[in-house]
Amino acid sequence: MTASTSDGLAPERRRRVAWSLAAGAAALVGLATTVAAAAPAAAAASPVGTSRVGSAPAATTPAWCSTHGSSFAGWSGTFPDLPMCGPGPAYGGTWSYVELPGPSGIVTSYYNATPGFQCVELADRFLAVAFGLAPVLAEGSQVAANYHAAYPGRTELELNGSAGARGHAPVGGDVISFSEVPDFQDPTDGHVAIVVGSRVDPITGDGVVSIAQENVAPSGMRRELLLVHWRLVDPVEPPNAEWQYPYAEWIHVVVASPTLVSPAVLAARRAAPWHRVAGAGAGELIASLANPAAVGARGAAGGGAAG
Repeated sequence: MTASTSDGLAPERRRRVAWSLAAGAAALVGLATTVAAAAPAAAAASPVGTSRVGSAPAATTPAWCSTHGSSFAGWSGTFPDLPMCGPGPAYGGTWSYVELPGPSGIVTSYYNATPGFQCVELADRFLAVAFGLAPVLAEGSQVAANYHAAYPGRTELELNGSAGARGHAPVGGDVISFSEVPDFQDPTDGHVAIVVGSRVDPITGDGVVSIAQENVAPSGMRRELLLVHWRLVDPVEPPNAEWQYPYAEWIHVVVASPTLVSPAVLAARRAAPWHRVAGAGAGELIASLANPAAVGARGAAGGGAAG
């Protein structure tokens, strides 16, 4: 199929800024001083590092985009709601480093930042602002697994299509990693998106999962994927999970921190147009994918576009 040539993803490149240990230590001292004066609650929310006071609130306003040399591209629709910034580096946007908000992710010589508004920027920013999680080093395909490894007591990890995923569909606040390879060590760096919400039949496992994502074409920043018998499927490029990525897994945060956007504001923003799946077409696709032979034939005919 050709849809991913217009809405698809260039290879993700997620790299931290390397700091010397001395520079990292000096930064921690400054951050700790600020936190002690203004944000003890945020610091307590994470077992790692400190908290940047002022960064997290700014991360929920369109000024977050312009401050880092990009443009406001729309609202994520998540709770708390976040501005999506773009274009991403794969679409001509800046490669300037974006310093992530919330708890500090400084670990030895690495500092929490992303080169431009790549897909991981939105995922890391959401997990920091919504749940107080310090950023974790990861490419797009590794975000779910690496956060789960860093926070095993606060998170659950579900593999798409596995027995464990039955009854555990992606829900609002989850983060999904996509990969071209089953071990999620994707040589193209994969992709990651955040879940806005889902509508799923608890008996059949069929439904729709709404996602938000950065570093994609504008038409794909907010879209909906299908859930077919508890398996996440792209309605444009089945049987892949999204675009050219056959494999997906998602992380669910069990313990949440206070959110920053009121339900009324969130409801208004969620009313904005979505890239929706047509009702009849979605039903037909779910029915066809229920037949394994149909899945094989469809996959052989269409396949997934290369990065």
